[in-house]
Amino acid sequence: MLLVLFANLFLVKAQVEVFNSTYDYTNNVSTKYADFVKIKKADKGSDALFLDGNGKKVTINSFNMWGFKYKGMLFKFDNNGPTHYPLVAVISVGKIVYYENGTARMQMLKNGSNRGSYVKYDEGYEFYYGEALNGGMYHENEIARSLLIGNPQYKELCDCLMDGMKYPKRYQKTENLKYEYKVWYISSRSLEKNRDCVKAFNGE
Repeated sequence: MLLVLFANLFLVKAQVEVFNSTYDYTNNVSTKYADFVKIKKADKGSDALFLDGNGKKVTINSFNMWGFKYKGMLFKFDNNGPTHYPLVAVISVGKIVYYENGTARMQMLKNGSNRGSYVKYDEGYEFYYGEALNGGMYHENEIARSLLIGNPQYKELCDCLMDGMKYPKRYQKTENLKYEYKVWYISSRSLEKNRDCVKAFNGE
């Protein structure tokens, strides 16, 4: 009886749901963990570290999962990279899929903040677009714009984004990183134009 009660309490408090496939995500079939720890580089893809109900660390490679939810937000991996797969957060799903940097978003969720930081390139890009939740991702600026401009079905979204839009580069130089790397930030305001245009386009 006590074991059943403990198990039920764990399921209520579990903050992580890991999905093995699109089918599992669609049908809400998941493995639950108590908390998220971190993402680290692996020989292939990335490793996600979670805590189980006993406080033990569990490592799952990005090749062995479809994605996971943390505090209700869906996270996936940018699988366009040759080795390390940066984390992305799913912000909107509809006629187009819109993502933002997962490292920064994770910080925002864990810290209860509206601002998070990430190392560009090494930890992904500021935002991404995708044609389907289970498909590829096109990262910020030229690559994302080429997807939108090259497909007439996205004209409404493209027109909204281009209407007086200048993509701000928010960064800070650091001494302990290679010269080509900078720490970038996302906040509730820095991507407001993207979010508003996508929300209208997706009918949210």
